[in-house]
This record gives sequence, C-alpha cells and structure tokens, in this order.
Amino acid sequence: MHERVPKRYVRDMQNPIDYYSDKEFKNRYRFSKTLVIECLMPLIFNEIEAVTTMRGLPVPQLIKLLAVLRFYGTGNIQLVSGDLVEISQPSISRCVKHISQVILKSFKKIIKFPSNPQEQRQNQLLFYNIAGNF
Repeated sequence: MHERVPKRYVRDMQNPIDYYSDKEFKNRYRFSKTLVIECLMPLIFNEIEAVTTMRGLPVPQLIKLLAVLRFYGTGNIQLVSGDLVEISQPSISRCVKHISQVILKSFKKIIKFPSNPQEQRQNQLLFYNIAGNF
C-alpha cells in the first residue's frame, strides 16, 4: 500500500514590487521596478496570455517574470530559483521555457545590432565610456 501525499498549495506570496525598495529590487532582479512593469510585463505577457490557463493555482504573471529574471540573473539552478518564490522546479522550468521563447520571438524587435562599421565603432565607444577599460 502506498500512502498518497496530499497536495500542498502555497500561493500566499508577497508582491516583490511592493515588498522591496527600489534598490533592493534592482539588486535582486537586475532591473528597476519601472522597467519591469512598463516594458517587460507588456512585452512578455501580451504574447503569453493566449497560453495561460486557470487550472489549479496558476502562478501570477509578475511572479513568473521575476522568478525567470532571477534565474537568468543569478545562474542558480531551477530548484533554488523556485524555492525563493515558493514555486516547484517543474513550474519554474515551464516559466523559463515560455518566457525564453517569447524573448526569442521578439529578439529582432528588441535588440538592434549596428549594421555598418561606423555604428559598431560608435557602440564600442559608448560601452567604453560606460564601463572603462578592464
């Protein structure tokens, strides 16, 4: 006889936008609150809304995005990234897959590479002015 483990539903998580200060938020997610709310959320979730279901206890869109940003930014394994926001590793994996696919589809609209040597040199100088010579 196998004893069935009861399902555990934990979705009483705090909203990181409200919980963290601007500096703490940027330290954790590598982006400002304004950028996440005004740029990334509309870009990503306008594409994903058609895929979202209300089965079970769906992960809120903002939490999905922030979990994936933290996964990208820290390089942690999915289990650790999921533990930070109380989401299972398989759920984090699905979030990373969906958001990565949307970013890949939007890649050419979002990222513009210089098309000629003069523009390339100008970008190099801009990066040099920001970071200096390492």
